[in-house]
Amino acid sequence: MDLTPKSLWRTYGESLIVDERMERVYAGPHADDLPFRAPCFVITAWNPMSEPTGEADNLARNEELWNRLQDQTDQIRAVVGQSPCGDWKEDSFLVAGLAEQEVLQMATDYQQRAIFRLDDESKFVIDPQGNVRDHGARCQ
Repeated sequence: MDLTPKSLWRTYGESLIVDERMERVYAGPHADDLPFRAPCFVITAWNPMSEPTGEADNLARNEELWNRLQDQTDQIRAVVGQSPCGDWKEDSFLVAGLAEQEVLQMATDYQQRAIFRLDDESKFVIDPQGNVRDHGARCQ
């Protein structure tokens, strides 16, 4: 994977957001309606700063994030962030009812390079400082 800054953000921007359990796509081809009122955010605790971490560590980090999210909102769905070809996947959470700044603070706390903000029409890739690094249509 080309990790130059511009290509990295573009790669993130191409990610699909999928609820495998409900068989729904929230960002990608033929995206379904969001399950909550926009904006929704997608965050994970997997692979801090994009460095591969063992599955047990990733599961533990995501469980801690899940508990933290449940303390703040009941609008949570387990989703998967994945590459279009499916060779990269990270368990994630789609959440609503939180301020963007709260989600960005969690991204910092869990050493994440980015979160996604989804609205009815668009998908934004946002770094923990609040900078929009990529954006496009939610339904590609």
